[in-house]
This record gives sequence, structure tokens and C-alpha cells, in this order.
Amino acid sequence: MADTGLLNRLAHGFRDLPRNTAWVAAKVMGPHDDNGTASDDGPVDRLGDRARDAASAVASGGRDAARRAGAGIKDAVPGADDSVELRLQRAREAAARAREAEDRAVESAELAQEQAAHVEEVDQAEDDRLDEVRATQDKEVDDQVAQARAEADEQVEAARRDARERADAAVADEEQVAEQRREAARLRAEAAQQQAEDDLVAAGDALAEARSLADDAARAAREAADRARKEAEELAADAQRDADDVEAEVAAAEGLQSDVADATDELADELARHGAGGELDELTKDELLDLAIAADVSGRSSMTKQELVDALNGTSS
Repeated sequence: MADTGLLNRLAHGFRDLPRNTAWVAAKVMGPHDDNGTASDDGPVDRLGDRARDAASAVASGGRDAARRAGAGIKDAVPGADDSVELRLQRAREAAARAREAEDRAVESAELAQEQAAHVEEVDQAEDDRLDEVRATQDKEVDDQVAQARAEADEQVEAARRDARERADAAVADEEQVAEQRREAARLRAEAAQQQAEDDLVAAGDALAEARSLADDAARAAREAADRARKEAEELAADAQRDADDVEAEVAAAEGLQSDVADATDELADELARHGAGGELDELTKDELLDLAIAADVSGRSSMTKQELVDALNGTSS
């Protein structure tokens, strides 16, 4: 008999399929404004929209597959073969792989959003630092100009020009450093976004595989149920045939019972005739034994001929 616990686990076990992957899309959506509305600016926002749509479609298909599998299992009856358990195991493994892929996609999406936020932080920090550098250099220019004006008017212009050149050179160097840092931050953010897209694709593939295996398990369960129904129908047909045979045997037994009753009456008449005329003594022992069997004489097999005669005479009287 099939393990009913197994069928129940198969019917309800798909509750452990990967969580609603629309949550994955929410993780990679872009920043939100004060009203909670998603912003349309930046590549992270566009990635979030695409990931949300794809993940919602995959999750919907996975739930439909789980419902179909559960409905097919509930119709199954004892007698399912071992392939249902094997296919259920495969579906569970695929679901575990899908959950792992989903977790990786979430982590990648969070990293992508952190990197995007870091780009803005780097931009602001470098702007502030450049402002500070400019202020410092401007102050140095003013200090040197004041000193040069105090020493000589002829040196003021030269000192101002020299100071400005140094300031411009320092600012240019810092601007180059700032641009390099900004570019490095943008590259890291783009790489994180690409990784998030790849992980979302992998998660979708894993969910599709889980849905396929769930469908296969449902088909196997339905086939097992069909086989069980056919076997039940065959057993019912065999039982009907057996009942017909029993009825025929009962009818034959009733006919035999009637024949035995008639034979018993005839035997009683025969014993009465032989007993009255003393003719039992003239029969052989085998003939007497046949009469004893017909008369159901107890202990007849160990009796002598005379004992059989006496027993038959007692029966006839």
C-alpha cells in the first residue's frame, strides 16, 4: 500500500516553493521620493522595473504550477509507484536552488543600490573638497598678494600671477583625482548592476526548472491515480465474477443437498427391507460399509462385519 503521508506531503509541500520573487524586484528598484513614489532617474531604476516585471511573471507561473501539482496529488489513491517520490525530491531540490538564486539576486541588488548611493556620496564629497581646496588656494593667493604689495608694487602682479598659476595647477590636479575617483565609483556601480541582472536571470531559470519539475510530479501523480482506478475497476469485475461463481456453487450445493435427502430416504427404505428379512447378514463387509457411510454410522471404519450389521439394524429401527 502506498505511503499516504508521502501523498499528503506532495499535495501540500509546494508551499515551500521560492517566495514571491516580486520582492526581488522591489530590492533593485531605484530611490524613492518623499511620497514613496519610485524615481525614473538612473540605470538602477530601469533595472528595477525590468527585474520586477520578470520576477512577477516567474512567481505567478511557479504558483500556478504548485496549485496544479497539489490538485493532481490530492486525486491520487494508494498504489502510487516510487517515481512520484523521486520526482517530488527533484522538485524540492529545484525549489531550494531557486531560493538560493533568489537570495543571491537580492544581495546583488542591494549591493548595486549601495554602489549607486556611493556614487552620489563621492560626487558630493569631491565637490566639497574641491571647494575647500579652492578656498585654501584663494586665501594663499590673497596672502601672497598682500605681502607682495607691502614689499613693492612691481612685485604684486608677478606674485599674483605666480600664486594663481600654482593654485590653478593644484586645482587641476585635484580635479583629475576627483574625476578618477568618480569614474572608479561609476564602474563599480555598473558592474554591480550587471551582476544583479545576471543573478536575476539565473533565479528566473531556476524557478522555471522548479515549475517544470513540479508539473512533471503532478503528471506522475495523475498517472498513478489513473492506474489505481483501473486496478480498482478490474478488482470489482473479478469480485463480481467470484460472486457469480459462489451463487452457482450454492445452487449446486442446494441441488446436492436435495439429492442426498432423496438418497437418505432410499437408504432408510433399503435398511428397513434388509433388517426385516435378515438380509444384512448376506451382504459383504464392503457393501455393509457403504451402507454405514450412507447412514453416517460413527466409528464404522474400525467395526467388524457383525458390528456393522448390528449398527445398521439399530439405525433402521
